[in-house]
Amino acid sequence: MRFNKYNKRPPRPQGEGDGGEGNMPKIKTHKATVKRFKKTRTGKIIKRKSGQGHFNSRESGKTTRQKRRDILMSKTQVKIIKALTPYS
Repeated sequence: MRFNKYNKRPPRPQGEGDGGEGNMPKIKTHKATVKRFKKTRTGKIIKRKSGQGHFNSRESGKTTRQKRRDILMSKTQVKIIKALTPYS
């Protein structure tokens, strides 16, 4: 059946159209956060050490080796990251 200005679709009751009656809306994931941080199986959050892009030849060998490792995030930052990435 086609709907036009004479034969309009009946209006939907309030609360429908969002997946069911009374459902809360989904929380959007912050995509930039998902790309930068990784969650381990035990629930810890890790990220890559910063400053690896360029100008690394001037760094000492010790600094270069340390930049290869991932680092753990602090508890306060973990709380924020988990709020931004609810489904990961």
